[in-house]
Amino acid sequence: MAPVDTTTIVPPISLAARHLSSCSSSIEYDFEHGEAYQWENGTQSDVVGFTTFLGRLGQETPLMSKEFNVRTSSDKVVVEFEFYNIDGRDANDHFYVLIQGSRHEIQLTGGAEGHWEDPSVTGRAAHNQRFNIGYNYTTHDEKTTVKLDIGYQWYTSGTLKLGFEVDMADSIADKGAGIDNFKMSLVCDRRF
Repeated sequence: MAPVDTTTIVPPISLAARHLSSCSSSIEYDFEHGEAYQWENGTQSDVVGFTTFLGRLGQETPLMSKEFNVRTSSDKVVVEFEFYNIDGRDANDHFYVLIQGSRHEIQLTGGAEGHWEDPSVTGRAAHNQRFNIGYNYTTHDEKTTVKLDIGYQWYTSGTLKLGFEVDMADSIADKGAGIDNFKMSLVCDRRF
């Protein structure tokens, strides 16, 4: 198991410090430089057709997570990423984003744009592409862009733990998932 990196996140100019300390702060992971190993249970994959990404998530490795320190006076954290659905999915397969351990299912609608919300999390999933990217070349892969707005109620302690989890019926050898181009930023509208 890879060590958990709970250090903090500042603008991407500084790779040493990792914290969201100001409203102009953001972090980005393209997972091309080993960042996946900073995630709890993090693995990285690269195969022809895909860039290097966090995962593969699947039946054998269903969960990867990371804790971030964030400014508590911000209004929300915006998280954007690409979700890779590798080698298809069944109706009983599910994908979740975990926020402080609480599961939020991402509605993958197979071509249409999905939208969901609860009192403090709003999510949008825009289906981008469906084609054979890699791994099993006879089954379609899907790439979906996901954007989440996470209200300040989730990180009043100054830390925000995010995770990705899948519940899949088939072995990772047959189907899986991945996360790529992860970006997290603060939004500050309130006056203090």
